[in-house]
Parts: sequence; C-alpha cells; structure tokens
Amino acid sequence: MPAVPLHLTRAAMGSAMRGLDLADPTLAFSRVPPQLVCATLIDAPRGLHDALWHIWSKDGVVVDRIALTIRGGVAAGFRTWSAKQNLGDSPQGIWGCEVVTESGQSLGGAQVLVSDDQIR
Repeated sequence: MPAVPLHLTRAAMGSAMRGLDLADPTLAFSRVPPQLVCATLIDAPRGLHDALWHIWSKDGVVVDRIALTIRGGVAAGFRTWSAKQNLGDSPQGIWGCEVVTESGQSLGGAQVLVSDDQIR
C-alpha cells in the first residue's frame, strides 16, 4: 500500500509567533508590519521524510525560499513557520507563502494583503 501523501492542514499569516502559534493571524494589514510570519501545520500520517520549504512571493513573484525546521509529531501533525523580515522598499501588495517539498510538490499556502493607509 502506498504511503498517504503529505497535506497542508492549516496555513496562516501574521507578524509574530507566540510559542508555536501565530500571535496575530490576519488576512490584511492596514499598516506595514516589521515582518511577516507564515505558520503551517502539515499532516504526514507515515512520517515526514522530505525537506520542506516556504516559498515567499509578492504580487505573484517569488522573492524568497526558506528551508523549514520541522516541529511536532505524527499524531499532532508537523508545525513549522518562517519569517520574512526584509519586505523591501515597496512592501504594499499581496504576499504569499507556499509550502513546497524538496521534489517540488506544492502542499498549499496562505496570502495576506499589506497596505499602508499613511501613504495616501
């Protein structure tokens, strides 16, 4: 019987972690945060043997690829997160974070809108 594939159970974005949980999950920021954080929970019934990456994008363009440190266990799933600290000179836009295996399989991800009401 083939192994049950990995799948993304939960993905959310915010600006900070509190322990292993995202402190401020949101779909939009009205002000530019100091950093973006992507927290994900991966279900891997037969264990996790692949390296995983967070692929960060802004307005659909890949801007970073961060290797993930895996935390958790088989029963609870595997928790992981990464932070994007350098948002560039024009951070406003739609930011995405996608979980990808070493072989290139996309497990899914999350997006957040970053705007800045002070600019207008």
